[in-house]
Amino acid sequence: MKLAGVILCYMAITVNAAIAMDLKQFLQAQKDPEARQSSEMYLAGIAEGFAYANAELIYDGKKPFFCRSKELAFNESNHKNILAESITRYEKMGVLKSQLEKLSIVSIYFEGLQITFPCQ
Repeated sequence: MKLAGVILCYMAITVNAAIAMDLKQFLQAQKDPEARQSSEMYLAGIAEGFAYANAELIYDGKKPFFCRSKELAFNESNHKNILAESITRYEKMGVLKSQLEKLSIVSIYFEGLQITFPCQ
């Protein structure tokens, strides 16, 4: 079980560049009804991978990546909101759209996850 968690976490963080979805691809897919479902499944897979890796960390007595809240659900709608809020934070920091669009959805979502569900 421990090895599976490590493998899933590694895969979520270091996805092959050929199959990794950057922000530009994700936003384009959201506009296309045929591609939207695949992009949302991609995001859900990332979220579930991080949730599993987080559970492994907690099980092993290590500091988790994030600490889920009882007030905020961990679901598809919130995954998209977490990503959107993360994008907004980057924009407010002055990151150019052309630079932001090149970032991996994995890294943008992970940062948003840690900000949305901080450990105290």
